[in-house]
Amino acid sequence: MFKNATRTASPVNRFSYAYLALLTFGSLLLLRNTQAINPSIAGDSGVYLAAAQSFLDGDGLLDPSGLALTIFPPGYPLLLAFIATLGTSVVTAATIINLIAFALLISGTFLLARMTLGGTALPIIAATLMATSTSIYRVFSNAWTEPLFMVLMLAVLILLVDSINQDRVTWSSSLAMGVLISLATTLRFVGVFIIPVLVITLLYLTWRERKPGLVITTTAISLVGFMTIGLHNLSLGAGFMGDRSASALTLQGSIEQFVRQLGVYIAPPETTSLTNFAGALLLVALIASVWLIYIHNSASLYPLCL
Repeated sequence: MFKNATRTASPVNRFSYAYLALLTFGSLLLLRNTQAINPSIAGDSGVYLAAAQSFLDGDGLLDPSGLALTIFPPGYPLLLAFIATLGTSVVTAATIINLIAFALLISGTFLLARMTLGGTALPIIAATLMATSTSIYRVFSNAWTEPLFMVLMLAVLILLVDSINQDRVTWSSSLAMGVLISLATTLRFVGVFIIPVLVITLLYLTWRERKPGLVITTTAISLVGFMTIGLHNLSLGAGFMGDRSASALTLQGSIEQFVRQLGVYIAPPETTSLTNFAGALLLVALIASVWLIYIHNSASLYPLCL
């Protein structure tokens, strides 16, 4: 497994692994000592923490106003509550999740870059950029779903690229991807958008062997989390995706928020025009990268393009 990612233990490889270990350890120390999660009820963190605490108290998943949680999927507060039952607080549970997710994100970024780009220099650069991004530290200093969601999506991409590198997909890896996507949609509904990527890649890998059962089964499993939560929201009298912002559900609103979110990784979020401009530049760079990958005919990068 993970073809093109492993090599013999050369001095260069030993150095890169040692550097990766030190980078991960140092980043975790920095995150732990400088980015404490605010336990206040303001913002999304407050909604997740309040829902987890209310579940621990036996009142079910309730938001800070005392209403049933429908604005967000329930996966994250349920996980916080489960960890808190082991003898800690929901804030500490969120911190534990963030630290583990950060370590997996750095090492997973290195692995994915190694599998797709080869060598050691570019993977090391990619992992370093991930570990030193101020936006990443901002995200991981909150009780948000993004840290765990990113790790789950990264794991799916690693399995997809590994299958393409081997020019075959096994039932075990296919079902694992379906489970990972299903879990991801219990954190963030946007995870459903990787399902077409999964289906296209599976069809690409199995078109000679004709494995419709594998594709259908994996797709069905990947939809379990999304459909279960959607039907639960409907039973509570909310919309299928909960009480979402109206602007976020329109095409224009989705595009504007997407471009702005890209810009946050470069420019401060307080500078609206600069943030939007930076997001537009990054979007152009992403489109150009997809085109370069296409003309270079690198099959292992196709899932990343999608």
